[in-house]
Amino acid sequence: SHLQFERFDGTLSPEVIRYGFSKWDAVGVLVYHTEKDAYILVRQMRYPPTHHGVDPWMTEIVAGGISPGEDVAAAGYREVMEEIGYRPSRMERIMRFYVSPGIMSERITLFYAEVNESTRETDGGGLLDEDEDIQLIWIPRGEAMSWISQQENGDAKTILALLWHFQRRE
Repeated sequence: SHLQFERFDGTLSPEVIRYGFSKWDAVGVLVYHTEKDAYILVRQMRYPPTHHGVDPWMTEIVAGGISPGEDVAAAGYREVMEEIGYRPSRMERIMRFYVSPGIMSERITLFYAEVNESTRETDGGGLLDEDEDIQLIWIPRGEAMSWISQQENGDAKTILALLWHFQRRE
């Protein structure tokens, strides 16, 4: 887009070109299994890391797009059910943030959810009609900070969610 903006000194900038990619908003959910004192993350193939020659099988928190008109919390609940097969016993909104505000319109609303064995309904694994192939990865809470530091190319929403939970529980 060609645009102008008001500078800090009150003057108008010259016309500039800015590029932006429009993408629907998404939801991310840090799932904590209270009985096992562990996080349930998901591992799945992601195409963009291949541009850097990175292993495209990324380990992340549960996440997905919010359908038009869908309540954000309902989207988070739905994604937890689809991806890991547990019904959250409670969910809490953490924050909303832009993924890359210099180029993308996408925002992620981050949630924290608790599950236990009594809330397990399926084996999870994602939806076949969305071509999802998801493996559950269990990270003991006491090993989460070490796990983060071992990530050569980590996922920002996952790191943010784990750091949030770590500082909250200390």
